[in-house]
Amino acid sequence: MNEEPSNPRHGTLTSSTFALLSTMIGGGTLSLPLAFAQGGTFGGVLILLFVASSAYGSIMNLIDCSIVTTAPGSVSENLTRGSGSYEGVVSTAPLFKNRNLSQFVRYFCMGCLVLICWSGIIGYCVLLRDLAGKPLSDWITEDGEEDMSSESSSASVSIDETEEGPSLLQNIIMLSIVVVVTPLTMLRTLTALEKVAMFGVTNVAFLGICIIYKSMECNFSDDFASVRNESFSSFLSDQLWPSSWKEFFTAFPIFCGPFMCHFNVLPVHNELCDASRDRIRYVIRFATTFATFFYIAVGVSGSLYGNCVESGQVEGNILLNFDDDDKLMTFGKACLTTTIALALPIMVIPCRDIIMRMLSTDCDSTLSQLSSPKNEGYERQRKSSFKEPLLNNAFLEDETVDTLSESSLETVESGQEDQPAERSKPITRTLLTLAIFWGGAFLACIVDNVDVVWELTGSNLVMAIGFLLPCISFLSHHFNIESGVKLVFKKTW
Repeated sequence: MNEEPSNPRHGTLTSSTFALLSTMIGGGTLSLPLAFAQGGTFGGVLILLFVASSAYGSIMNLIDCSIVTTAPGSVSENLTRGSGSYEGVVSTAPLFKNRNLSQFVRYFCMGCLVLICWSGIIGYCVLLRDLAGKPLSDWITEDGEEDMSSESSSASVSIDETEEGPSLLQNIIMLSIVVVVTPLTMLRTLTALEKVAMFGVTNVAFLGICIIYKSMECNFSDDFASVRNESFSSFLSDQLWPSSWKEFFTAFPIFCGPFMCHFNVLPVHNELCDASRDRIRYVIRFATTFATFFYIAVGVSGSLYGNCVESGQVEGNILLNFDDDDKLMTFGKACLTTTIALALPIMVIPCRDIIMRMLSTDCDSTLSQLSSPKNEGYERQRKSSFKEPLLNNAFLEDETVDTLSESSLETVESGQEDQPAERSKPITRTLLTLAIFWGGAFLACIVDNVDVVWELTGSNLVMAIGFLLPCISFLSHHFNIESGVKLVFKKTW
């Protein structure tokens, strides 16, 4: 009778798909209407399709590199949870074969991923305060003012008008939501968040429907004839293409951000049952395809709502263009608030695991053991195992195995050092989770605008982590001068 592995895989196609969708679809959706307004309706669609295909290619690059740099035993059994990590894939690329350079690249990737995840936590907390804190605080303030005299009421109003930044009540409301979400951040895997991710994606879909409806009402309803700047056909013809190259380059980074899910791709792959290349490719294709069509629908319809805006162009946050007393958009804002709150654990868990791998003392010792003379026989045995049809049949095509470089095999078991999150004590994991989550929440209390947070990471960092480094690692792992450049670019895209 077969014994169940101590650390089994529990991920399904559904849980894996919604984990990636919940990572991609979130607050970044609000900026897409402005990106389509700047890049043009038709031009924006072309840019988004290009970015989507590039994101899919870079994600598959990570998967392929993770397969060839994972210990053969874990790949062949495919029962125990995998150990692949973003920094492990990139740092073991033959391009970085120098040990000092490999270590530098490893910790550089870890630092960038932590910055992206933690800034995402802070940004989402700021959005929670803006979406839920402001309306609720205004409602509470209005109820309190009803019991005051007219003189004291007018004085309080004048004080409120001179306040700058978030109020104490708004931050308390945001922190209350953080308290409710905190238990979810204590979970160890993304698979356990399957139902949470499904509910979050459903809610953001409702928001998209609300934006599409308001745009159609704006451009086609007779009730909005006096509000429209011009006819729909005239407005659309002026919005097909970007008005200048500056507008194009300004919009391009906005299209890249919503596809940033690379820090959760390998954790999802590690947890997926029967994690063949075809199964994970199905997950990635479905997630990127759904996100692409959702972004096109929301982005195009949201940009066309600019016809009912006095300036002729929507704001960087599309929700700012709607009145506070709009009941339909109030429902949409509530849906987005739920989505962002439920997406916080999906940002906290990978950030925690990356920091635990970074702080692990096993990294240097594991590398030393792998490079020691007593392991030379095992190294030869591990190298020869890649010449057998094991990986060929289960995961990779013949071309991929043939182009696998010898230098990448020397660090094939480096993924074993990416397991400190599993070996750590519960108290350590709990304290680190609280420090990450609540540290970000308290820092969000003093941030006035979410744009400050997004500028912290910057578009260059996102494009480097999401698109550049995965492709460089793939080319470095798989390039073979005898096979030619044609094979490499075929596999990359």
